[in-house]
Amino acid sequence: MENGSRSSCSLIKQTMVVFPLNRRSGWRFKESQTVRVLCSISWIGHTIQKMLNAWIWNRWHLIGMTRTVLVAGASGYIGANLCRQLTEQGTSVIGWGRSAIDFIDPISTNTFSYKRGDVTEHTVLDKMAGSSPDAVVYCVSLDQAESEREIEKALEVNVTALWKLVDLLSRTDHPVRFIYLSTMHVYGQLKGNISETRRPQPQNRYGLTHLMAEEVLKHYGRRSKLDPLIIRLSNSYGPPVGESPSCWSLVLNDLCKQAIEFGEIHLLSDGTPQRDFIYIDDAVMAISKLLKFSGHRESEIFNIGGGRTYSILELALEVSRINRDRIGREVPVILKDGSVLTTADKSIRQEMDFTYDITAAIESGITPQINFEEGINRLFDYLGESLQ
Repeated sequence: MENGSRSSCSLIKQTMVVFPLNRRSGWRFKESQTVRVLCSISWIGHTIQKMLNAWIWNRWHLIGMTRTVLVAGASGYIGANLCRQLTEQGTSVIGWGRSAIDFIDPISTNTFSYKRGDVTEHTVLDKMAGSSPDAVVYCVSLDQAESEREIEKALEVNVTALWKLVDLLSRTDHPVRFIYLSTMHVYGQLKGNISETRRPQPQNRYGLTHLMAEEVLKHYGRRSKLDPLIIRLSNSYGPPVGESPSCWSLVLNDLCKQAIEFGEIHLLSDGTPQRDFIYIDDAVMAISKLLKFSGHRESEIFNIGGGRTYSILELALEVSRINRDRIGREVPVILKDGSVLTTADKSIRQEMDFTYDITAAIESGITPQINFEEGINRLFDYLGESLQ
């Protein structure tokens, strides 16, 4: 049943008989009980199709059949970590990225292949779709700063490339699970409990273009065998796979790197901005589990995060404390105005403005495993080894 429930229902309604109800009301459509029943059948059929697609995917996993997952953005921070985890699980992975990679050796070449290409080139998209993947994980996006600078480029990379790829995949004759890495920025202002039912109101181009891409996926999910899942990711942190210079601009990674390299932490603000964080291994674990997810769901969207909110100042002081416990040396935190704080000031508390609600993910068997302190210690271990 390739047409989505909404389009099918519209078609049914177009066949309704038109007749006058009375002289005053004139000609009007009267939706009969039969039409309502047919619309319900259409919706049920569409839902069953999506559940069947998910079931087929999960059966392949249980009986050990080889599946092929295409990872777009495999040379990036999340994409590279995901490729490593999937290949360690025995999944056949085709990675696509713009840059040369330096993590091919640690990954089994029997199950991993890497191809270079830019998703803004149609020939590259043709090759991606032509590889007939069973699933796609789409990790391609400009970062927030780039998205804000150039409207045309933001649309080309963040929206149009995905749209063209999805359109090509929608023409295949087999189900394709498509996982899209969106962002919590689609929600806009973060106040109160942020669940998947919150109406998106993006306040920047980065969030807006991701919301546009989400709508493209939903559109094709209703009208083809494409089985979309959307991950609205909070802020990830943790070591990269291979060289990934861009990951050191991430807030927590930057704080830890400053503590190791300079023996002090400089904040670019007063420390009051608030964030939710998830360790990189937990983020890619969530993607891996959603590739195999076959349970019932009310929505295609999952919030993926740590489920706890921190202020940047609280983060910096925690990083300072953990570093002090490791090496016995105090790491001062210096605010934008020059004020200096130490771990003795850890009693400073700020009321949290929001909670990133990950209940839907937890109920689907996706729970973060790496707590904050363990994640920071792992990052410090990596930095200690890489800087030797």
